[in-house]
Amino acid sequence: MSSTRTSNPMFVGEPDWSQGGAVAPGIVNPAETGFVRPVDLSLAPDDMFFAIQLHLSSEVMLTLCGNAPGRLGPPPHSHGMDQFFYVLEGTMELRLGQETHILNAGSVAHIPAGTPHKHRNPGTERELHLEVIAPGMGIGRTFMEWAGDPGTWAPGGSVAHLRPDEWPESQPGTRGHFLSEPSGKFDAAFPDSNELMWFVLKSQPGVARGMGLHVHEFHQFYYVTEGTLGVEIGFEHHEVGPHTLVAIPPGVPHGNGAIGTETETHLTINVPPPRWQTSPENPWDVPVTLERRER
Repeated sequence: MSSTRTSNPMFVGEPDWSQGGAVAPGIVNPAETGFVRPVDLSLAPDDMFFAIQLHLSSEVMLTLCGNAPGRLGPPPHSHGMDQFFYVLEGTMELRLGQETHILNAGSVAHIPAGTPHKHRNPGTERELHLEVIAPGMGIGRTFMEWAGDPGTWAPGGSVAHLRPDEWPESQPGTRGHFLSEPSGKFDAAFPDSNELMWFVLKSQPGVARGMGLHVHEFHQFYYVTEGTLGVEIGFEHHEVGPHTLVAIPPGVPHGNGAIGTETETHLTINVPPPRWQTSPENPWDVPVTLERRER
């Protein structure tokens, strides 16, 4: 991030480095394409804020970010798109408007487009969070606008602290919670978010039945946070562990289920948000059967 004004319309204004810490150059995860993309955390510096780009499109950006203990994040800023933080480990102190929130593992923040914010790691351990920005990069969208004095910020944004033991059981062995769900059919932590649907699922191997092969008309991503998720993509089987992104384009046959011996948890992100007003002629999940043909 440059501290000088440039002609790049993606960045607007001047950053206030007195309120920001050192920021590592952008990192692109080596497994940036393909269905299964394990994150190479060895690329992350251990003394400053960093961002590892996992997926970048006009519809959504997925980035694994983190910060060293006691360090400030980037200078105060806002985005031209909606942003979410999902804390994976450690502690984040997040300033939104005149409120300061403490987020721990399992906490989620919704930062609507144009909302100034800043954050830091107040703890003694590394902080990691998944950033979800929707819509993603596109012509005319300002990625980052440097914000002014936090003492002048208007209210905006919200935080939720997830409690898995209180989640409803969607099927035997699986509990889940919607983070955003634009149709309003399900109770979501952030009902005002309209750019994507995403939820978190926690499953017990050997109890939860999982999903057989099916296709969607939208893009779907999984990010595994604990345990092992078995993922079928076409005829391929993958065993996906923590800090791995699975990217499934529309129309690609896939299925999944918890495997192994430990509880499995993953985020599911759908863009654009699917229609819940389904019918036999237009289902949300379309089951498929694959057959191998001998050559």
